[in-house]
Order: sequence, then structure tokens, then C-alpha cells
Amino acid sequence: MSTLNFIITDAGRQAAINADATGVQLTVTEVGYGTGNWSPDRTATALQSELKRLPAGGGDNPAPLYVHIAVTDQSSDTYQAQEVAIYTGAVLFAVWSKGLQPDMDGPGKIASGDSAFVFDLLLDNVPPGSVTVGDANFSNPLATTEKIGVGEIATEAETSIGDDKHRWITPFTLHKYIAEWWTALDLDLSWSAITGKPDKFPPANHSHYVIGSNAFGYWKEWEDGRIECWGQVNFNANNGYITLPKPATYLEFAVANDASPPTKVNVVCVNGGNVGINNNQLPLSSNGVMGLIYWKAWVR
Repeated sequence: MSTLNFIITDAGRQAAINADATGVQLTVTEVGYGTGNWSPDRTATALQSELKRLPAGGGDNPAPLYVHIAVTDQSSDTYQAQEVAIYTGAVLFAVWSKGLQPDMDGPGKIASGDSAFVFDLLLDNVPPGSVTVGDANFSNPLATTEKIGVGEIATEAETSIGDDKHRWITPFTLHKYIAEWWTALDLDLSWSAITGKPDKFPPANHSHYVIGSNAFGYWKEWEDGRIECWGQVNFNANNGYITLPKPATYLEFAVANDASPPTKVNVVCVNGGNVGINNNQLPLSSNGVMGLIYWKAWVR
């Protein structure tokens, strides 16, 4: 039974009496929703601020003085009704508003779901049997990722097969499935069964570093703060410095060309990322002049 206390309007009662006098039943045709928050009485003829009307469906009446009314809304609208109207054709037969029951809310709806409003209307001071409602017309859509709806719970067998996109899995079934799947893997996770383990921890020669590069060369930054840089440059008498990919405050520098082993050289100056080197310290290439050299440095 609905907890919303509807008021039968004077116009609605008179319409029922007139219909009963002619031997026909008055049919509830629509239910209207609105946003007006007021305290209607029997003289009301319309809602204060109507949003929409929906077809009214019926069902089995719970008692002779009640009619069962059902309404569904499958639109994408969003609302929270503050007033509800029951229409028999153009006549406002009954009305409710939150102003009558401040602690109650009317039907509500979100965009992604359907709204179903079902209630039993008490026919107060209306001839018994004089009012009826059309056939109920409800649908229960399947739930999707975009729409609220109904669904069927998957059996354990359906969960194990795993090819059903519509049935739902309960926590109990999922837990059982994962347990069975893990057991079927038959993995030996004992320490002795793990291969490729180092002899000691941390492993010998174990270290961590980050590698990077830019237009001036490459670098490897170690976990102890040291930075190893390397690259190549075309060096000549007019080019007395090498630009490092990382700024340096302390430097150990070595250079080599294609015909000589790496040679440690003295750095003349360190200015940010630029390293000055005496040309006479640089190894000559195979043709006796300076050219493309390879350099390597430790930066701190």
C-alpha cells in the first residue's frame, strides 16, 4: 500500500459518481509528476508545476475500496517529483504533494535507470467499483554498463565456462572459481623450486641506475650519486670545450680518438655544463690532426 496520502478532488469524485450513474467505470488514464511543493485540497484542478505525464497501468486491486496503479518511466529524464496527479482523461481525479507530507518524497529518477511507481489508491467517498485502471505495461530491461536493470545470477558452471556477457557473478561464486583455477595451475612456489636466484642478497655487483641522453651526450646516474657521462664531439683548435649532458662540479675526464686508447686529461675549467680542455692534451687522429674524439667523464 502506498505511503503517499492522495486527496480525491471534488471534480474526481463527481466524475466517478456520474460514471457510476450511467453504468460505466471511470478509467484512470495518466499519472502526472511535478515540482510544486504545496498543500492541495479537494478543490485542486491541476498541479502547480507539472513536469510530465505517463500512462497509468493497473493490476489486481487489493480491496474493494482500492485501485492498484502502476507507472513506469524508461526515458533518460532526471527528476524528483514533489507533486503527483492522477488523471481520468482531462479531470484531476486525485493529487498529492510534499507539502502534505514533508517527510515523504515523490517518485524519482536518474538518467541511466528506469523509474517504477506502484501504489494502491484509496477511493474515499467514491462509489465502490466505479473506478478502474488500464492494463499494467511494465518491462524489466536487462542491466548494462550504461543502464540500471535486472539480471540473472550465473551458476558455478556458467562462471567456469566464462563466455557469458550478461549473467552476474556473486562474490561466493567468484571466490570458488578463483580457488579452483589457482589449484588447477598446480604451481610449486617453494623457495627451492624457484630458478635463477642469486647466491646472496643483495646479489654481487648489484646496483641501480637511470640512463638518459640529450643533444650533448649520454649519462648513467647511479644510486650513490655518481653520474657517468660519455659522447663524441668534433674537436679542433677553435673548439676548446666540450658540453656535458649533465652539469658538473667535479670531473674525471678521459678522451680518445679512433686510433688511440682512452687518455686521462686535465680539465682546465668546469663552467656549468661546459668543460675546457687544453688542446695539447688531446690525442691526434691517424692523420695527425685533431678531429672526432670520444670522451667519457665521471660527474659529481
